[in-house]
Amino acid sequence: MNLFKYIYTFAFLISFSCLSQTKEEFVIKFKSNINQNQMISHMRQFPNISDWRFIVSDINHPLSQLVKFSATSFNLYQWTNKPYIEYIESIPETFFAADTLPSDPYFSFQWENDFLHVQEAWALLENNNTNMLVGVVDSGTDFEHEDLQNYYVKPNEPINGIDDDGNGLIDDYRGWDFGEYDNNPTVTVDNPHGRQMTSVMAAETNNGVGITSIGYNVKYITAKVTADNGDIADAFEGILYVVDEGAKVVNCSWYQNISTKYAKDIIDYAHSKNVIIVASAGNGNTDTQVYPAAYDNVIGVGAIDDTGSKTNVSNYGDWVDIYAPGYNIYTAYPNDTYFTTGGTSVSSAIVSSACCLLQKLFPEETPEQIMSRIKRTGTDLTNLGLSGKYLNLLNASKEQIVTTFQIFPNPSSTGEISIDLPFITNKSTVLLYVHNLLGQQVYSNKFILNKGVKTLNTVFNLENGQYIISVEAENIRKTTKFTLAR
Repeated sequence: MNLFKYIYTFAFLISFSCLSQTKEEFVIKFKSNINQNQMISHMRQFPNISDWRFIVSDINHPLSQLVKFSATSFNLYQWTNKPYIEYIESIPETFFAADTLPSDPYFSFQWENDFLHVQEAWALLENNNTNMLVGVVDSGTDFEHEDLQNYYVKPNEPINGIDDDGNGLIDDYRGWDFGEYDNNPTVTVDNPHGRQMTSVMAAETNNGVGITSIGYNVKYITAKVTADNGDIADAFEGILYVVDEGAKVVNCSWYQNISTKYAKDIIDYAHSKNVIIVASAGNGNTDTQVYPAAYDNVIGVGAIDDTGSKTNVSNYGDWVDIYAPGYNIYTAYPNDTYFTTGGTSVSSAIVSSACCLLQKLFPEETPEQIMSRIKRTGTDLTNLGLSGKYLNLLNASKEQIVTTFQIFPNPSSTGEISIDLPFITNKSTVLLYVHNLLGQQVYSNKFILNKGVKTLNTVFNLENGQYIISVEAENIRKTTKFTLAR
């Protein structure tokens, strides 16, 4: 019992730091016209640095200009205006979004499945793609646990002491440990967080043991981003790793309080690879934005309880895209056991698993469309005075979630809108017209949407009021009302 109390305390109360107080990590992005030999030459000019390395080894990689190093005493601002540097930043401290309060171990077993209508969504699953890969960027995983056996093993990376696939990492056959920088991403006793999040996303379903995951059997690949002493390393390097290894969904049950260009580069790169990034909103019970949850192209997830109310620890605000259960959620614990946990960490993992399921149900849809399903089909929070929606898989799994086309948000308080165009089938020219209620045309524009893209994003710089929006594409014309209310 004392052992569980010890583990549980670490899971919920411990604070992590990126490195020791006397040592920091930095990242440099050299300009695109600087070659690798020049980068090496410039790195040799930096004083008081150690352990510098290219984040990716492939010189043709879009982010090959990124170099990371450690330093005990480094004047960041002395180098920011160098003509060969695009940016140089310190890597912020990262925090796991675990619950801060203990939860009731006898609470109803996996109440979230009924609450989210998971079984109704499973009933629509005709082709269960069990090879779908989800990336776990966390404190590692437990490869020995009975319910976590669906881990991905790289076919082109045998254990032989050689970097067979040429990614700069030797024998990363089932993931990589960026905290200790070796090929053993196994969770440690002091850092159980990753075991729990892996089980929420990828526990084997219908196998006769343990718990279920919404994704209904997916494979997972692990990027361990903690050192064995508890320090959290560069979590964004973990995102980059699992994206390049083929993950379709990446879960980030952690957050940073500072936005960086480096982090945004990694997120934008993942988006360019058609990867869905899901991140926890944090547990400060505040509307202050955290990252990566608040970035564009990321699903930021808050936590609710079993009444549909925001939990008393979850962050909130317009930047939170969706809420999901984050209270008394059964997860994997050591030695093939199970126990409850909470916080926006598990909420994020639940949404990541839901993204996997929706990609199975709608394999032809883009990541933007899957994200749209989740955001726009949720159920309103029950908190009085707090806007937001929580995940509803019954609604999100409907074949057609719009009848003609849908504008979101409507009304808009900023002029920024997205328009769903489900009737588009090919690369299309879309003509957009806006008329006021007097019939006068006040806006027109032409857009080219690539094949598979069915969402149009634009900004209206118009006066407040009601308008009629018309869309023409593929010989179809459709019209709806729209309100601008800044």
